[in-house]
Amino acid sequence: MNRGHGSGLLGVALGGGGLRGLAHVGVMRALQEAGYSPDIVTGTSSGAILAALWACGWSPAQMEDVARRLRSAELYDSNLTWGSALAVLAQVLGLRWRPRRPVPQGMLQGQKLERLIGLWTRGIRLEQLERPVAIMAADVRSGRAAVFCPPAYRERVERAMPGAIVLDKGSLAAAVRASTAIPGIFEPKRLGPYLLVDGAVKDKVPAEAARALGAQVVLAVDVSVRQRREPAGLLDFLGQAFDLMARDLAAFKLERFADLVVQPDLPDVELTDLHRVPECIEAGARALREALKDLQRLLHPAPADAASGEALT
Repeated sequence: MNRGHGSGLLGVALGGGGLRGLAHVGVMRALQEAGYSPDIVTGTSSGAILAALWACGWSPAQMEDVARRLRSAELYDSNLTWGSALAVLAQVLGLRWRPRRPVPQGMLQGQKLERLIGLWTRGIRLEQLERPVAIMAADVRSGRAAVFCPPAYRERVERAMPGAIVLDKGSLAAAVRASTAIPGIFEPKRLGPYLLVDGAVKDKVPAEAARALGAQVVLAVDVSVRQRREPAGLLDFLGQAFDLMARDLAAFKLERFADLVVQPDLPDVELTDLHRVPECIEAGARALREALKDLQRLLHPAPADAASGEALT
């Protein structure tokens, strides 16, 4: 999908995919080993976490170190009580019983994750960022995509993505929290008039945002590809259903905005399979190495290739 841009700014779009998103760590590591550094990084959901760390100056080695030490207790905080579970059941059955407290909008609160991201990023705000980064979310109330970016890039994103909500102020951790709010699993993130959920609702692999920030070559990393199987539980079922809903739109946008799409051959993992993080990381590194020649041709095209704009598949 080479669009004939030739050597120029390299944008890396990191897609969502739950725990499989840790394959992005391997991709970033393999890029560095090959002598490349992204000029622009965009992220959705789990990809947003890595995009935020990159924006704060983290190296792939630092990302890998924290990824390998993750524990479920650091990430997940249940939002369900017996009362809330009964309230959900009453709604499903059409009963008129009204609970004393509002029914939760997600199984997990997401506060632990936001605090952890805040710790990693040292509370930095979008206004303090210098690197060109974009984090994707979606506003439930308006149905529009939401793009978090530093103020210096606001006008550029507004011109390239006129239908999107552009947010350039506030906590970077809050932006990541919004982008990771998988519907039904995490509570939505409320920011001002917006009710924000996982960016994959509108853009699972944000190649368009990378292009909007000025990338001339866009490497998209799609971690949603996997063999389907019987869901292992409710969290897994919701994750698989969400992947299916986002797939067709993602394919359309990748065809339009990405120059090269990398799809790591990932293990079958659930959100709680943290012992399999090393497998995900290595799958990402392996996928980038396999695609390296194609990436090199995009970044350093021979004169004949640059003239013809021959597609890479």
